[in-house]
Amino acid sequence: MEASTTSEECSTRDLHKRDQKCVDAILELTKSSKNLKGTFRKAFNESAETIGEVLGVLYQWTTTDGIRHLQEDNDRLKSGNAQLRSEISELRQGVAEIRRELSSKSAPAPPPSSQKAVDDDAMVKKIMDGVGKMLNARFRELEASGRLLPETRTG
Repeated sequence: MEASTTSEECSTRDLHKRDQKCVDAILELTKSSKNLKGTFRKAFNESAETIGEVLGVLYQWTTTDGIRHLQEDNDRLKSGNAQLRSEISELRQGVAEIRRELSSKSAPAPPPSSQKAVDDDAMVKKIMDGVGKMLNARFRELEASGRLLPETRTG
């Protein structure tokens, strides 16, 4: 029951032996103690036996089933990783093919600059007309409600 070594420094076998010693110590204390009632003695004994069984199962799992489960998981992950690598390779080839197709096609010719300037001027005119109409409507609304400031008087 010496606690000088930490769990990281011990192997599973060492930990199992250490746990068994602790369970045995609990059972020995319940037998030798004169001040424990029978119900407490029974509860300690059952708890110690249960702890011992659980730790035994965990020890078996870590040494046999645990390794098998980890190996199965590792194999499954390796196959999934290989599948993902092949899919990535196919996607890269597809992207390269699409890029080749796009570069081989001629890009559409840009509109002549004079046509673009006319289009831009028409767009600016439409926007200015729209903004002017909105401002006029707003001023009419303010005038109708009487919320416009009075004209400034000079002199």
